[in-house]
Amino acid sequence: MVSVSIDFIELRKEPRAVAQRTVCIACDGPAQTGSRLEGVVVDHGPGGAGLLMSHPYTLNRVLTLEGLHADGARSAHVRWVRRTRTQYRVGVEFVGV
Repeated sequence: MVSVSIDFIELRKEPRAVAQRTVCIACDGPAQTGSRLEGVVVDHGPGGAGLLMSHPYTLNRVLTLEGLHADGARSAHVRWVRRTRTQYRVGVEFVGV
């Protein structure tokens, strides 16, 4: 029997809160000017959020998340994308944090 150990390095500076909130995601840019999709926030913190989405956005793409914070929409950069069985898990970092 082979034993495998995987080290995990936490890169977040602040802990994340678990959430199940649907947000509206607006994406501006040459490929999808004005497109709007919905995504589900899985977890979030002061510096970013983890989303479940039906669309795999490219890295560093700027998205606007509406409905996550009471103080209005937040812009965020896509930092990583992973395919699940039926959707995409997308990690974003808020702009200006």
